[in-house]
Amino acid sequence: GLIKQLTQNIELKNNTIKGVGDDAAVLNPTAGKVTLVSTDLLLEGVHFDLSYFPLKHLGYKAVSVNASDIYAMNGTPKQITVSVGMSSKFSVEAIAEIYEGNISFKMVLSRNSTDQVIYPRTGSNISLSLQLTPPYSLMFDKESLTSTNLRWLEFHKWKFDATFFNRIFGDLVFMTRVNFGAIGRYNNALAITPFERFWVGGAGLTGFNLDGRELVALRGYADNTLTPLYTDPNTNAIQPKGASVYNRFTMELRYPISLNPQATVFPLVFAEAGNAQLDFRDFNPFKLYRSYGMGVRIFLPMFGMIGLDYGWGIDDIPLRPGVNGGNFHFLIGQQF
Repeated sequence: GLIKQLTQNIELKNNTIKGVGDDAAVLNPTAGKVTLVSTDLLLEGVHFDLSYFPLKHLGYKAVSVNASDIYAMNGTPKQITVSVGMSSKFSVEAIAEIYEGNISFKMVLSRNSTDQVIYPRTGSNISLSLQLTPPYSLMFDKESLTSTNLRWLEFHKWKFDATFFNRIFGDLVFMTRVNFGAIGRYNNALAITPFERFWVGGAGLTGFNLDGRELVALRGYADNTLTPLYTDPNTNAIQPKGASVYNRFTMELRYPISLNPQATVFPLVFAEAGNAQLDFRDFNPFKLYRSYGMGVRIFLPMFGMIGLDYGWGIDDIPLRPGVNGGNFHFLIGQQF
């Protein structure tokens, strides 16, 4: 095969017991001891897709595929070497996440009383979730901790979602929804983790899941433009940073054109409002960016829910001219 053709002229040194042809190379640099060496290359679009594969999982996968080769040779992994090639679309925080550890636990309490899944007419769907990591910083000397020497992510993340469906008459349905999310820290000596934050605005569909971010839709505004800005202390550049707290309110009036389970179609009109902040202390749940618009949903079993909305953002966003006004939003496989 190709590997044999490429390596047929390679001469092994005396301290190499096994070269190409097994899970790992076997070296004997010291008498009585054997060293196993393995390497793997992971390519985006081949071995992983960053549209749904967080970098924190990629770091774990990169180590696992190499460690499995060592275990297959009846060895014990001791050290790793890492080579990374990344484009400029990745932030420093995103790249750092490959090396970070993230062990978290998630609990969800939910109640669903809707009459059906695709086009509910009555009932409600309410959920409260908590995702949290162990409080590593409380296990060590607080005086010596900084956000750079704590290598394991720590946070607690709360989310509340409540959706209500009310039949006005016939199949005309009025839907209301409330969403709230917040991420916090255990230790005030540390900054809130830059990962697992909320990016608000637009369809909540586009963008790479680089840092565990949660994309939150708010129609009538361009994607992620309600995400707060901050000034980089090193470059003085103003750039977006995921919010640590957000809220959103939604109202929709829906009426079906077709209720066929193989092709359910219903237009809608909506009004929406929400906001997001970097710090909970600056959060005002009544300072909202508002929008309204119309759209259509089409459910096809092959694709799930497909939608197209046109929203009009009412309020100007500071330092972001032109992101409100008229915006089209496309979605597939999800609902607002």
